[in-house]
Amino acid sequence: MQEEHRMIFNMVGAAGKKPFIPQFTGKAKLVLLDGGKAGYMEFYTSGTLTWLDDKVPDSVDLFCVGGGGGGCGRAPYADYIRYGAGGGGGYTTTVLAAQLPPSVEVTIGAGGFGAGYVTYGTTTGSTGGATSIGSLCIALGGEGGRNVSNVGSYGGKGGSGGGAGGNDTSSSGGVGGSNGSNGGNGHGTGGQGQGTPTTDLLGRRHAGGGGGGHSKYHGTPTPGGASDFTDGRGHNGSGLIGYESILPNGNHGLGGGGFGGGGGGGGSLSSMNEVGGTGGQGFAMIAWGDYSSAIVS
Repeated sequence: MQEEHRMIFNMVGAAGKKPFIPQFTGKAKLVLLDGGKAGYMEFYTSGTLTWLDDKVPDSVDLFCVGGGGGGCGRAPYADYIRYGAGGGGGYTTTVLAAQLPPSVEVTIGAGGFGAGYVTYGTTTGSTGGATSIGSLCIALGGEGGRNVSNVGSYGGKGGSGGGAGGNDTSSSGGVGGSNGSNGGNGHGTGGQGQGTPTTDLLGRRHAGGGGGGHSKYHGTPTPGGASDFTDGRGHNGSGLIGYESILPNGNHGLGGGGFGGGGGGGGSLSSMNEVGGTGGQGFAMIAWGDYSSAIVS
């Protein structure tokens, strides 16, 4: 389910009273319920949150997703190639019944960058940025996928784990983890997920892990972790041209689903550089009052 980025206002609440109206300097979506006595706001960029006439709800629930980790490219292993691992989805944090000040800074973490091919050594996607609502709610970014020559392929740790890479002789890449689960092992070790659901205050899943890359000889590209969003997901890994006359982009891993999704691992048979995908951006939201009518069943 893709959320529409829109602003919904209801300037007069029940019995003519002003509702709670949060205002934000960045890109956000505001939905007011029950005449403004309840509602929620989603944040897609960093900015400053304030409230109309300094009228702040007594209690606010908070949810944050860190940026997804970047995927990595391939590395040699003995007499074959080990393909890149997917980045971990961003960690998620939920805080209930918090008291917000009249003004607070919201920071949305960026996705980590993917890493390229190495002839020998270690290639590691970068860690995603942290997302926060002041100091009340902080979620760290997912780790990047890692590939070590002659040692192993490791999916990134995070809210949901990234899948390990496959190889060009026997195995496909590991599937990215979903909703807090570990990534698949492929021909290596999948990343560890947080072990708790990555669902937000409305019950929607975020932070799918990136899929591990593998060669064109092992079927279709490996999927990233599932999500209820198409926005904010990690980018696919890129297998560049070379031997891939049938599949020009190789069998890279697909980016993890949802905000904070991990980047996919690179995979192909090319002798050229190939880069794991970039992780998806983070996400934050607040909700107040009885917002239960907006919860997705």
